[in-house]
This record gives sequence, structure tokens and C-alpha cells, in this order.
Amino acid sequence: MSNSHRSPVLKSRSNSQTVSEIEPVYFTKDDLSLFLEKLRDNYLHSIWFQLLFTFGMTISELINLRVRDVNLDEQTLMIQTSRNHISRKLKIPPSILPSLRLETIQRHDEELLFNGRKGKLCRRTVQKIFEKIHISTGIKVTVPKLRKSTALHLKAKGWSEKSIANYMGHASKRSTKRLLYKDIDEREDIPFPFEEITNSAA
Repeated sequence: MSNSHRSPVLKSRSNSQTVSEIEPVYFTKDDLSLFLEKLRDNYLHSIWFQLLFTFGMTISELINLRVRDVNLDEQTLMIQTSRNHISRKLKIPPSILPSLRLETIQRHDEELLFNGRKGKLCRRTVQKIFEKIHISTGIKVTVPKLRKSTALHLKAKGWSEKSIANYMGHASKRSTKRLLYKDIDEREDIPFPFEEITNSAA
């Protein structure tokens, strides 16, 4: 296989690098494990972050999730259409399944999966988890960087560009290409690496 078609190697950052030197365009497994560690004291912050990264969600998609979107029998999550994205049904990783099961117990299908203090969860509340990570680690986290990280980790695991596009809910190939460095060979999908990240954060 030529170098131009190799999947990216998502390397850990050197201990000698300062925050100003990093300003990452994507997050490594070590970064993500660190973020989860910093959010461990708040159950909701932790599960929101896991959902955003694991499924490449936007904040809008997260706050609009409803109980009916979680299918415990199939172990799938339905992410409904949002601006510039298409709906997709994705497999729920085992590490997240218990949390989603807890959120759906004795609740009606039409209820929002997560609620805020005054009803619907607001964007500002979710964004506070990024501020918390920034304060504790010095690393700036944004949804676009998380989505890029999701796509690049899938690419590094051998996922095809088409499969990544479907997973991310992209309506056009251009959107996927913006997240990826180079084209890759078509390969069979293999399990998403989130379990490796949660295990290292345990």
C-alpha cells in the first residue's frame, strides 16, 4: 500500500509539548482519556461528552435526542436529522449502553432523553463541559474538533470514506473530505475504537 493511502497514525503528544504548541486539530486516545478523567465527577457531563465523541454528534443532535431514539433491544441509537446532516442509526458501544438504559427507565418515548433545569437542555449547559476541560487541561475542546477526531479515529481503524460519511451523517462527500486528511482504500467496517479509550480511562 502506498503512503498516500495509509490510514493516519494518531500519535500521542510529547510530554515536552506545551499547550500553546499543541492546539490540536484532533484529539488522540490519550487526550480523550484525559478528558473523561476530568469529567468523571459529573455523570451527565461524562455521558454527554461520550455521546458527542462516539457518535460524532453536534450539540443540537444531542439535546434533541428522545427516549424513543434509544433501542435497547437492538442496542442502537437513532440520531435524527439536523442542519446539514442526515439521520442515522448507529450501534451503541457496550460501555455506554448502561448509561442510556438508565436514562430511559420508566420514561415515555416522546420525552427528551436529557433535560435542563427549565425543561429542554440548552446549548450553553453542554458547552460548559468544554470549559471545564479547558480549565483543567489547558486544551481547547470544540464540537468541530471532536467530530474531526471521530472521523480520523475511524479512518485510522480502516473505515472507508463512504462508511465514515454515513456514520457522521454527511449529506455530501465534501463534508467528509473536510474532516479527513487523505482518501483511503475501501475496507470492511470494524468496531469503533471507543472501547479502547474508555478502558484506558478506567
